Formats: sequence, structure tokens, C-alpha cells
Amino acid sequence: MRHTFFLMQLLGLLILAGCEEYEYTIEMRFEDGRIVRRVICSENMPDDVRAKLKEIYEKQIDKNTFEDNFTGRLPQDVGGFGNCIHLSNPMGQVYIYHERFRGQDEQAQDLQHAFASVDQLLDLGIEWLEMELGKHPNFTQLKTFCTTQLRADLKNICTYIWLGSRTLEPDSNEAAFRILQYMYEREYFTLGDVARLVTFPEDERVYFGFARRFIAQKMGYKNEETIAKALSFLANEENILKSAEQFIKTSDTIQKIVKRHCEKENQEAPTEPEKIMELVMQHYEIEPDIFFIDIFPAFDRVNVTLSLPHEPYETNGQWDAEKRQVTWSRKIRRDKRVEIPFLCYVAFTQPNEDYQEEHFGKTILKNEELTLYSFWYQGLTVTQQQEWDQYLDPITNLATLAEKLKAFRFSDVPAPHKNSEGELLYLTDTPRELFREAMDK
Repeated sequence: MRHTFFLMQLLGLLILAGCEEYEYTIEMRFEDGRIVRRVICSENMPDDVRAKLKEIYEKQIDKNTFEDNFTGRLPQDVGGFGNCIHLSNPMGQVYIYHERFRGQDEQAQDLQHAFASVDQLLDLGIEWLEMELGKHPNFTQLKTFCTTQLRADLKNICTYIWLGSRTLEPDSNEAAFRILQYMYEREYFTLGDVARLVTFPEDERVYFGFARRFIAQKMGYKNEETIAKALSFLANEENILKSAEQFIKTSDTIQKIVKRHCEKENQEAPTEPEKIMELVMQHYEIEPDIFFIDIFPAFDRVNVTLSLPHEPYETNGQWDAEKRQVTWSRKIRRDKRVEIPFLCYVAFTQPNEDYQEEHFGKTILKNEELTLYSFWYQGLTVTQQQEWDQYLDPITNLATLAEKLKAFRFSDVPAPHKNSEGELLYLTDTPRELFREAMDK
């Protein structure tokens, strides 16, 4: 297994060495309901990226540093979607920052497309094997294996690759090990196969020998020598290319695809096998990265820092109490289409303690409760907000507040609503419940 580990480490180094890495450092702070945002580029950042940032940001502090203030929607400097929510009312302030960096959210569509491509290509593969081995009495066993277990396993492997490319750290080899483990459990290869591949990595005979042994076993034979003549199309590169070319030119499935395309485009049918397969790939909408395999992916490092006046009650970042900062850091793919977005979020509140203590004797709404109250308050009309604030102004006793609220009605909502069970619902039910819970605490 030492050789396997060596191969995986080498694979990891090749992937990491594939492209130059750029780095974005984003520093933010809340100021008067806005976010002051500064982005700092690494020295090796391309000039066209700096030009884009110069268009987005009002200030260019130096060659690599840009800064501006933003309210609400945040700029697409790295790529993605971000927003700063600020809710204000007499009870206090609520701040919510959330941002997606690159990526895309079409996971179901991606997987469905990959699975469909597996089916289409595997069906062609089975048709090719049938051309070569269909008359053999044991071919049915091989075909059954391909149409059932192999089909399911290829889709599961696609899922593993998809998960690994979107959720694991870029320099992690876990996805590769998971796939090797999966295939080894299902006897797709033996340790002897691994030893031969490691010992003779450039000898094509090793790979063709592996293919012949595998097919022979799935047809019920212990070794390939038993049906060596039938498997001669896998003897070497020349034979397999000759077989593939014959299949491409004679396959009913491929010929129908070519004919349909040529009639639609009013073109002559191509004769070169490469051109024919290009049409097939276009017909099936199969792109090089459809199976989520990227041998040399390009990554950028994104470091995000958000300075806060108070500790957040909700975040997926790392809170540093001493620096009063939340930080995130991750490598993200430069190709935004092929990974789950890098998401940063944080929520914190600033209760108006003077107002709440004056009316209730203590601070009763903060964190989640103040956030819920603030969204409720935000949903009121201006007139309703004024009526609500005026009603609360004289109240100084929390113990009597919940009872008083039962009698309160907005002037433009005189009648209660009813739910599906016939229970009365009032617009003030949300704050009443929040106040009641505060009393219980």
C-alpha cells in the first residue's frame, strides 16, 4: 500500500502545481449601517482583475488595495452574491452579513446531467462490447454486469468526485481514496493490479492486460488466457483503435445521431472517427468536465475578515474575542461553475438597552429575539410602526405588557384573522409571544 500512498501524494502535488494561485484578502467593518469594504490583491494578480476592481471601488489606496462603502448589496469583486442587512427600531439594531463567493447552486441539475451522460456513454460501450463479444456464450454475464452494477457504480463514483470537488479542501486526497476504497471493495482491481501499474506505469501492456482480465472475470472465467482469441481486440493500442473505428462507423446508434445532425444542419456526414465522435458528444451535450474531473484546477485563496462591535450570536466563521473579528479563509476554484459556493455569514445585534430598561425594567430582546422582532417591525407600514411605538411609550412594567397587548389593534387592521383550525390570529401575536417568553425567563 506504500506505493498507493505515493501515487496519491504525487497526484496531489500535480494538482496543486497545475496553475498559479491568486489571493484576495477582504477586510470589512460595520459603520453607520454600512459596510466599509477593503480588498487587497496578491502581487501576482493579473492586471485585468485590478482594472475590474478599480471600476467597482471608489478608492484605490495603492496598486493592490481598493476600498469603498456599501449599503445593502455588496460588490461582485471576487465573484458571487453578497448582502448587508441592517434593521433598526426603538428596541435596537440588527446586522446580518451574508455572501457567496463564486460557485453555483445547480447541484441537482449537474448530477442529473452527469448520470444521463453515464447512461449514454455506457450504452455505447455495451454496444461496442456486443459487437466484439456478442456471439460468445458468456457475453450475457458481462452485459448484465454492465447494465446493473457497473452503471450504478459509475454514478456513485461521479457523486464521490462531485462531493470531493465541492466540499473538500483543494489539497485533500480524500475523494481519491474514497473512490479507490469503493472500487477495491467491489473487486474492480486487486493489489496485484496496483503493483503492476506502479512497477510499469508506462507499459501499455499492463493496462490492456488489466482490461482483458477484468472482462474475462465478469464473463465467468478465472483468467483471460481462456478466451484470449475473443479478447484480442484489447491486445494492444493498434487493435483497440481498429475495433473502436469499426464500431464508430457501423453502430446503429451513432449513425442515427450523425444522420439526424447532418439533416438538421444540411451538411455532409463526416467520415473521420474523431469528427463523428465530436458530433456524438455534442448530441449528448457531454462536455469535458461533465463528470466533475479537473486534472489541473485553478484555485484562488480568499481570506475574509469582518470587525464587529459585539460578539455575533450566529456565524459560520471563527470569532476572535480579543480582536473582535470574525474570519473565514478558503481556497475556491477559479472556474465558478464547478463547486458549491464558499458561503460566509454572521448575525449580531445591538439592543437599545436604555429604551428597553426604561419600558420593561431590563433588556428583554437581544440576539435571535431582537432579530425576529425587527423583521416583524420591518413588515409594518409606517403608520403601523408609529401606532405601535406610541402604544409602547407609556408602558414601564413588563408584567402587565402582555395583557395590555391583547387589547391593542392597529387602526387599519381592526379584525383578527383565523387559521385553518379557526383560531384567532392578530398582527401583534409575534411581539406578544416574544414578550411572554421574556417574562417566563
